[in-house]
Amino acid sequence: MADIIFQAGIFKDFLLPFILMFFILFAILEKTKILGSGRTSLNSWTALILSLIFVIAVRPTQIVNNLVLFVVVASMVIFVGFLLWGFLIGDEPKVTDNTLRWIGGIVILLAVIVAVFWASGLGFEPIKYLFTQSWSKTFWTNALMLAILVIGLIVVLKSGGGGSEGGSDSGDSD
Repeated sequence: MADIIFQAGIFKDFLLPFILMFFILFAILEKTKILGSGRTSLNSWTALILSLIFVIAVRPTQIVNNLVLFVVVASMVIFVGFLLWGFLIGDEPKVTDNTLRWIGGIVILLAVIVAVFWASGLGFEPIKYLFTQSWSKTFWTNALMLAILVIGLIVVLKSGGGGSEGGSDSGDSD
């Protein structure tokens, strides 16, 4: 019975967008004090009227409904990512090596991406698309070469870029 009430057109197409817009507008008006300080009733009437005008127009209401769905799904994906990151790091970090943290973070990111593909019903078609096109061999070869060059450059810059010439010490101490 609860599913029928919450899925009714008046509830999802009128009531929820109205409540959402009313609270957002009222909070913005209260926080910015556009209509003056201590004018709560004026702010509430303004938010009420603007929210009613908003739900009368069909297209903006549909746009907001779609955006709300996107925000909810994105929030859940981010929450799962943070939850997995919390399992890896925790309050007191069990993994203290920065390299292992980066590897763990990348593995968690890949796991969340795979889970989103699976849960959305896309399967692995977008990933297959990247590897089965006529341009994919050239693209991935160039991407791999660029990654190797960037990693090599980072290693060289982190290690100091080589020895000093002439055998003289410049006075730097490590």
